[in-house]
Amino acid sequence: MRFPGPDDPELWAAVRRYVNLGSATQPRRYMKLLGGNLLDWDGPERNAFMHDIGRDAWQITDYELSTLLDSDWRARLTATWLIALDRRAQFRDRIGALLLDSLLVCAGRGYSMTGSMTPGAHGSRACS
Repeated sequence: MRFPGPDDPELWAAVRRYVNLGSATQPRRYMKLLGGNLLDWDGPERNAFMHDIGRDAWQITDYELSTLLDSDWRARLTATWLIALDRRAQFRDRIGALLLDSLLVCAGRGYSMTGSMTPGAHGSRACS
């Protein structure tokens, strides 16, 4: 497992760009995703969040997603949401394997959600 930090500039850049968005007054993206109640939000905050994460899901490269999946639970949780929102079925088997390994409990929420949102007959081979 890789850990984000200055000694791994590739991972550090992806985490800063996609995972740790936020400020002193706003929770970071991974914290909003961890709560999982995005559908309960109303108004401009929800619209802005959904717009931003949707844009990032479309823009992030498969390589950056793979890099995030190699990291800690925060990065994996975020990566799984980005994968699901852009329906990137090519990650189903890898996410299924991560789910079966179950090393990072908080990331499991994202693994399960991704399995339900990405295209495929009956889930990945690892989950069937």
